[in-house]
Amino acid sequence: MSQAANRSEILSQLGPTVRGKALAVSGVTLLRPGVRSGPAGCSASLTGILESQAPSLSCWTRRGSIRTLLSCLFLAALAAMPSTVGGQSAPATDGATIHLSFPTTNYGASPNLAVQGPNLQEAFMRFDLSVLPSGLQASNINKATLRLFRSNVSEKGTFDVRLVTGMWNEKTLTYNSAPPAGLLIAGSIPLNESEAREFVLVDVTSAVQAWLSGTTNNGIVLTPSPGSLISVNFDSKENSSTSHDPEIEIEVASVGPPGAPGPGGAQGATGPGGPAATVTVGKTNTGLPGTNALVTNVGSSNAAVLNFLIPQGPVGPAGSQGPAGPAGLPGPTGALGPIGATGAKGQPGPTGAQGPQGVQGPMGLIGPQGPPGLMPVGAALTGTPNTFAASQTINGNLILGGAGSGLQFSDGTTQTTAAAGSSGGVPSGSMILGNSRVPPAGYTLVGPTTIGNVWVSVAPMPTARNGLAAAAVNGKIYAIGGLAAGLAASFNRLNTVEVYDSNSNSWSTVASMPTARDSLAAAVLNGKIYAIGGFSSNTPLDTVEVYDPVSNSWTTSSAIGGSPGTVVPMPTARWGLAAAAVNGKIYAIGGINTMGQYVNTVEVYDPISYIKN
Repeated sequence: MSQAANRSEILSQLGPTVRGKALAVSGVTLLRPGVRSGPAGCSASLTGILESQAPSLSCWTRRGSIRTLLSCLFLAALAAMPSTVGGQSAPATDGATIHLSFPTTNYGASPNLAVQGPNLQEAFMRFDLSVLPSGLQASNINKATLRLFRSNVSEKGTFDVRLVTGMWNEKTLTYNSAPPAGLLIAGSIPLNESEAREFVLVDVTSAVQAWLSGTTNNGIVLTPSPGSLISVNFDSKENSSTSHDPEIEIEVASVGPPGAPGPGGAQGATGPGGPAATVTVGKTNTGLPGTNALVTNVGSSNAAVLNFLIPQGPVGPAGSQGPAGPAGLPGPTGALGPIGATGAKGQPGPTGAQGPQGVQGPMGLIGPQGPPGLMPVGAALTGTPNTFAASQTINGNLILGGAGSGLQFSDGTTQTTAAAGSSGGVPSGSMILGNSRVPPAGYTLVGPTTIGNVWVSVAPMPTARNGLAAAAVNGKIYAIGGLAAGLAASFNRLNTVEVYDSNSNSWSTVASMPTARDSLAAAVLNGKIYAIGGFSSNTPLDTVEVYDPVSNSWTTSSAIGGSPGTVVPMPTARWGLAAAAVNGKIYAIGGINTMGQYVNTVEVYDPISYIKN
């Protein structure tokens, strides 16, 4: 049976006296056909209402819910009472999610409205109040309840509901174009992983009353509470699998003609003075021409922070031209103009006196080659075999050409190639040259090599990982922390420190870092390595730890005024940052903070000012 048919059947059993009334049960409103029904799992059967106004009620629950039973009993009690309250449902007209990691993407057609702390996802929604009776005032609203259906909760936490301060459209809304959030309507609403596929009810009475009092209905936005890691999906109006659209259930008091004013009461005694209030001007934004001006308090009643939305006014008429100003100072001299055209050739002048003798002219061409001379003693001929009785020095390359060419050594062997394992090999005590810092198998480097503009492979790091930091001290490279490989890599953060010696092309392990973490930064100052920030236990860190290669030991950070020899933590906890040491100071740059926001923060550490000795 459909939901609408089920509601009609229940209301037909309630009889003509109750039919059409709104019955509020446990915060859920059961309305006449065409409006959302009451609590799931409750059925009322009323007989003899016209005769005795005494309902008989039968209830059932899926899991023996006492709450549902009490709701049904309360429903029966209300059915016999004259009703002065009516209910309306304001449906959602717009809904979209904004995502910090995809700031230009629109999610208006998504079946879900997401709220997530680490990646900063927020859900915008707006509702149609035209269903309310004409002329309704804020004072006629008894209660307004936002009803959402949570399809899944992957991380528990809390979220807030705030007014939206500017206009938006679900088809064009993105993170970059989203208007700012305004006044807090409901805060720190908790959700657990076990509460998936259930409804969430939030009191938004103050929001509906504000819209009826003249505040522009720009809707509401669901945001993660500060510091919350919540991750939840609510159904949007585009969700066709459950069709649990977001809506606001509005409980409206009967609106009758105003009564005559009552007599004025006596003036009460002067109350005690309240605490001193402060008012701070927040953001000022410019709205579209023709819209209403808006002032919202995003602070508290005693510490107000006012945001202003001021519409742009029409362009005024052009003013009359003012009088001419005084003459300015003479400008600078202009650039030199181009050289003029060459004038006509003049008449030849008289022949001058004979000049001095000129310089000697260049040498003439080389004459033809003479006949070959006698062969010098001890010279070698290139076309015949030669035997050298002394050492020879070649200031270039010795190139062996032709098949089978090679070098013959004193033991009679011939080497035709430098490749390892080749026929004949290289005799003991001999040397070959190559362009790699890593020798072939079976060979040993006998001295340093210098090669440029190439990459070569050296000994691999013992522990495979990512998100690590690296620093170089005293000709050695230190690999610090990171995430280990494997299926559980997201939970296997390392405090491992391994050091590479380029002279021996080998790795060794030194003292472990006190705090296991990844996505940290490292910098070298005064011969010591500073490990800064990072991510551990789902939390960005402000931790600073110092490694001394001489003593192979670590020093941890503490607050200012700590024990001697300690360093202070970084002011802003963050991960994915960079660090560099310049002029005796360390600079920590950028990263992602505890709210999951990319930051441009730069903080500098001065060891002379902050290390306790």
